[in-house]
Amino acid sequence: MDAHSFIDFQSDRLPRGIQSLHRIRHDGYVIGRYLLDECADAKLGSPQLTLIQHDGPPFTLRWHPVDQVSAIRHRAKPGQIHLTPPERIIQVSWSGRQPVFIVALDVGFITGPACEGTVEILDSMPAQLDIQDMRTGYILEILKEGLEQSASAGTLTLACVLLVGRLLEIFGSKPGPPAVNGGLGVSRQRRVLSYIAAHLQNDLTLERLAAEVDLSPDHLGRAFRASLGVSPLRCIAQRRLQRAKALLLDPCLSITDIAMALGFATPSHFTSNFHKATGTTPSQWRRDRR
Repeated sequence: MDAHSFIDFQSDRLPRGIQSLHRIRHDGYVIGRYLLDECADAKLGSPQLTLIQHDGPPFTLRWHPVDQVSAIRHRAKPGQIHLTPPERIIQVSWSGRQPVFIVALDVGFITGPACEGTVEILDSMPAQLDIQDMRTGYILEILKEGLEQSASAGTLTLACVLLVGRLLEIFGSKPGPPAVNGGLGVSRQRRVLSYIAAHLQNDLTLERLAAEVDLSPDHLGRAFRASLGVSPLRCIAQRRLQRAKALLLDPCLSITDIAMALGFATPSHFTSNFHKATGTTPSQWRRDRR
């Protein structure tokens, strides 16, 4: 297993150490059985929300989300489910090759009209070492059966919608903040934040965001700041920085690749913005984490 892997499960080419045994890819999600090579302190992440269910015998797993202080040693057992939110990096170690079942859900699928999730829920969702929820496990069994029987796209999509719905019940049950006088309504907040998350590679102007939610640019700017505490352009910069850090953990991506993927005109423009936000260059930030 590569020491740093940012795994796009929709990709034709998976990183070294991850073997696809049988998978089905549809617009918005991927389900499949995989074989994971032994790894030591590998830093893994994905642009998708991923649920990983163990299929093999028990083994010892060292599990450490990089945004948490300490690592956990865990005895992983068959049927146990791990959850990693999009673009969250987990440092892991295990011995031997491990068979797993994986469901990878695109952010656009989760926040789309079928599921109606929000970027805020995904941002606040914690990585989970062992989800003990019978309904989640039952839906995964439905998806496993669908994989083995090559079920229709409609059947698999419905199961994935049910899965997202259950995860939103678990992690998004807290009521949203009260409406702010002069701020954005809940529906417009969801639409504009989802649009930002899905279009970070584009030239996101205030005018474009305003058109997405049927407001004037001035009105959107005032309402956005009133509701979220930052300007729309500042929010975009924060999201790009978060995405940049996740992409920098993939050694196969050059600084130029990352700059282009995030909508920067040139690599030097990306480097300048990254340095201004973090106090270091993208290359140095990457070297410090190897």
